[in-house]
Amino acid sequence: MRRMVLVGLGWFLAGGALAQATDALPGKLSGWWTATNPRGVFKNTLSLEVDGNAQAGPVTGRITVNGRSCGAQDEPFRGTWDGTTLRFETTHRPNVNAMVKDGACGSGQFTYVLKRKSGERAFEGELFLDGTTATGVTMSMSP
Repeated sequence: MRRMVLVGLGWFLAGGALAQATDALPGKLSGWWTATNPRGVFKNTLSLEVDGNAQAGPVTGRITVNGRSCGAQDEPFRGTWDGTTLRFETTHRPNVNAMVKDGACGSGQFTYVLKRKSGERAFEGELFLDGTTATGVTMSMSP
């Protein structure tokens, strides 16, 4: 079983303005992911840009991930935001922001499930590849 834990995802809105409502999703998230596995320790960047006003309901946007075997560059995502949990699906591809040329990405279909930590602007959660949780990975986001 593979699991990715997203820890301390701080957030900010475009232009630096903070959201007024506690249930509003930030317009941008950015930060780092770190993976520890038998092949070594890998660290790289991740960012999201949410379309529209990011209120509860359907959400679209773009994700950029610099990955080990595969990544994404302004790849569209589609999901939902309920004021606490952001769940979205996107595709990661070989040879796109990847450390390894012609890496293995499975189907490339990733599902992110991020939950806002109680009373904080940070998020934590899991990443699923082909329906299986990814293990040994943590992420932190900051403005």
